[in-house]
Amino acid sequence: MRAPLKATPGRQGAVAPWAQGRDNYFFAVVPDREAAAWIDDVADWLRSRYRLKGQRFAAERYHVTLHGGALPGGTEAELVARMAAAADGMSPAGFAVGFDHALSFPGGGEEHPFVLSFSDQLWGLRTLHAALGRAMAANGLLVARSFTPHLTMLYDPCVVPETDIEPIRWTAHDFVLIRSLHGQSHYQFLGRWPLKPLPTH
Repeated sequence: MRAPLKATPGRQGAVAPWAQGRDNYFFAVVPDREAAAWIDDVADWLRSRYRLKGQRFAAERYHVTLHGGALPGGTEAELVARMAAAADGMSPAGFAVGFDHALSFPGGGEEHPFVLSFSDQLWGLRTLHAALGRAMAANGLLVARSFTPHLTMLYDPCVVPETDIEPIRWTAHDFVLIRSLHGQSHYQFLGRWPLKPLPTH
């Protein structure tokens, strides 16, 4: 069952053509406080190393997108209701998340996302992505099959090559539904769904 969350600042994400002029909605996993502070330090070090001008995101804006919501012809209220219904019907297990290198995603505009990624397959994230995609499709939503797990730290005109970092790791205990407000560069966190605890040994 989802729990309401307070609104926090964010950055407007890419919006599908059918959704131009509308708010954008997506599911995501967010780092815990310790991991977010670690990401802050890594982002600051990389900005200095590569002399980047883009401003680092605030820690509360960090997230790993799982799926965006798409319901052409539907209202935003219908979209949110179907996304929530998809998440309500799931009971996935928690998993470890980690990143061990940074790089730019070139193309798509003058500023490029500068992101964290991982050499491993991140099977926990991929399993949640696949299960959530099936649940969303069952609720009549359009679903993207491709998935490249990453966490955006900032945007910058420079294209930074792949750079190894000391691995950043945390355990995902839940996933969230985020509303990106059109033209306002703000996020609202609409709901949180817990993941099953990892087994202890």
